[in-house]
Formats: sequence, structure tokens, C-alpha cells
Amino acid sequence: MRLFLLLTFLFTAVLPARLFAESATDIVTEAYEDVLGRKPDPEGMRNFRSKVIEKDWTAEDVRKALRNSNEYADKIIREAFQDVLGRKPDEGALNTYRDKILRKGWDAKRLRKELRNRAEYRQKN
Repeated sequence: MRLFLLLTFLFTAVLPARLFAESATDIVTEAYEDVLGRKPDPEGMRNFRSKVIEKDWTAEDVRKALRNSNEYADKIIREAFQDVLGRKPDEGALNTYRDKILRKGWDAKRLRKELRNRAEYRQKN
């Protein structure tokens, strides 16, 4: 009887929790790769796994949080500057456009349009 109870406990509590933890790891890893183009660092993995497991965050919740990060904003800014102006942004541009992305809701398309309206772009093209 004890063996039956132990096996029942393992199959109803421990194994599903372990599978869910592995699933949470997959959710976080895929979100990082999709949004930031990299594997999660240990702190990010702990933080977001905890939210998936304890607060029932979905993959989209993790992606949304990553899209609201400075790292994501900086990634968009660097890519846009390189593609549109052929150079890296200076610190002032990073700060200015990071604020517009994170606080005013700009996306990559809006940023690229703004960069194409700059005198620097017109001079190069």
C-alpha cells in the first residue's frame, strides 16, 4: 500500500511539476531567442521561470516583458541605425530613442521612418 501511495504521489505531484519546470525553461529560452536573439542569462532564466511557474505567465507574457526592456529597445535602435544610417547610434541617440520606444510605444517601423527624416539620411542619399 505504501508503494502504491508513493507511486501515486510521484505521478500526480512530482513528475508533472518537473515537466512543467522543463516546459517553463523552454518557454523562457524560446522567448529570449525570439525577442532578443540570444539565450537567457541565469538571472533572466530564474526570474522568468519563476513567473511562468508561480504566476502562470504564458510565452506571450514573457515576450511582452522582454519587449519592454532596455535591451530590446537598444537592439531595435542599433539595427535601425545600422540599416538606415550605416552607423552605430551614439549614447544620446540611444537614450532618446529608448525613451520613445519604451514610453511612447514606438516600434521599429516608426523609428526607421524618423531616421529617414533626418538631415543625415538625406545627405547620404
